Amino acid sequence: MNNSLAGQLRNDNTRFSTKHRVKGTQFDNVLIVLCRGWNHYNWKQMLEWAHDGIPADKQDTFERNRNLFYVSCSRPKHRLALLFTQEFSEISLYHNKMVWQYAYAI
Repeated sequence: MNNSLAGQLRNDNTRFSTKHRVKGTQFDNVLIVLCRGWNHYNWKQMLEWAHDGIPADKQDTFERNRNLFYVSCSRPKHRLALLFTQEFSEISLYHNKMVWQYAYAI
């Protein structure tokens, strides 16, 4: 058995996981990094559509984004932190603040 950090990570003992691998599990504290790196998910657009209305031909896209966002945000037992790495419009920032009821979204 390899006790080094690299060995532990290779044996699937990392504290990090993808959003797709956490369904059905919970953790004490969760940091979610939401980025625009993969073209199937656009968090800025999801929040804008939630505020402005979902285009008729984009309902599936919105639901895919919303469902993954929900799965991710419902994993912590105690604390949740969201880190968005894409630029947000004022509308999407406003909606984010309303959803989480916090006035300090940056």
